[in-house]
Amino acid sequence: MADKLTANLEAVARRTAALHAASWYATYRGILADDYLDHGLLASRRRYWRRRVLELSAREGDIFMLDIGGRDAGFVCVEIGPEPEWGALVNNLHVLPAWQGGGYGARLLETAAQWTVAHGRRQMYLWVYAGNKPARAFYEHLGWREMQRCLETVPGGGKRVALRMVKPL
Repeated sequence: MADKLTANLEAVARRTAALHAASWYATYRGILADDYLDHGLLASRRRYWRRRVLELSAREGDIFMLDIGGRDAGFVCVEIGPEPEWGALVNNLHVLPAWQGGGYGARLLETAAQWTVAHGRRQMYLWVYAGNKPARAFYEHLGWREMQRCLETVPGGGKRVALRMVKPL
């Protein structure tokens, strides 16, 4: 049984890493360093998700995959994170560019909201880079509000302004 669980967690980590890397590659040009996007991104996301999937399976957190026609098209990761006073953390939300604009991101966030309420929280929060204007507009359209700004060290080097956005449920 443990071997099957480990294999399933590894498969989830691989699928999530591939989606995350593809999304960042398409979206974060100009936000993250080109060298990182072009050379270190997929390996970095694989290491990240291998660790995160194990952490999420050991505590309150989940990943919900978006499947369109048998293909992975996006995901949302939600957890009771390091700052539970802010609610549940939407750690990542990604929909591949080919499926953006079809309401899939909003549906993934609704799934995360249902998970959040089922886990006794009445608010979600997330971090988004200030330079990611399309994402900011998307969240604002869905009722998320900026609550805080900070300077964050980003993968691949450098610092960027990140915004904490919240949504009461």
